[in-house]
Amino acid sequence: MSEDQQSGGQLLPVNEFCRKYPHWPTPSSLRAIIWEASTNGFAEAFVRVGRRILVDEKIFWECARKGRIQPDDPNSDCLEESSDSQ
Repeated sequence: MSEDQQSGGQLLPVNEFCRKYPHWPTPSSLRAIIWEASTNGFAEAFVRVGRRILVDEKIFWECARKGRIQPDDPNSDCLEESSDSQ
């Protein structure tokens, strides 16, 4: 069973994920989310294969829906958890 089948989401390279969802996150904000993934709660949304990072679509959007990052917030690139920003 592949990683894709286990997680239930499609695994996409960062650039392809950003092309599929052009409004949010931007490539730079997605890279910032990846950089801080161990502290912002998004670690489970990324799969590392060598130097390549793949985004699990389903898990990424589940994390975003949980309010870990607010897409409508102009400061969303700060990667503050929702409990910190309230």
